[in-house]
Amino acid sequence: MERNNFYPIKGVIYDKPVRKVTPKTGPNKGTEIEIPSIVLEVRGNGNGKEYVELIELQIGNRSISLDDFSVKDPVEITFALAGVKGINGYFTKAKAIYIKHDTEAYNDTRDLRAQRPEKPPKETVFTGASQETEDEELNDLPF
Repeated sequence: MERNNFYPIKGVIYDKPVRKVTPKTGPNKGTEIEIPSIVLEVRGNGNGKEYVELIELQIGNRSISLDDFSVKDPVEITFALAGVKGINGYFTKAKAIYIKHDTEAYNDTRDLRAQRPEKPPKETVFTGASQETEDEELNDLPF
């Protein structure tokens, strides 16, 4: 059974918080960065009662604009779970992968994954044969 581990969920945008952190390691060490997220309000029924869940989904691509998505907009978000080991145990993060308006007739899907810069193509280096190799090849000729 093939699975991509992406899960779709529908709900209403409840909040769009931005957390500010200063990493202690990595390329952004010592520089304050902003980590945006979306809090999705999901309603359901269970045991004859209606319940409301507030699910925070982290946005991986900090450069994408979410201005087209406002609080109270019905949306569908595709997310993936990511687990990390911390000092005091294990943590599970829900990372938003795609977002789109649930009510739009057209597809306005946005890719929210962190975008890595493209690697430059590897340069092919051609080297000529050494003079010694050329001399050996000339000696093998029948004339």
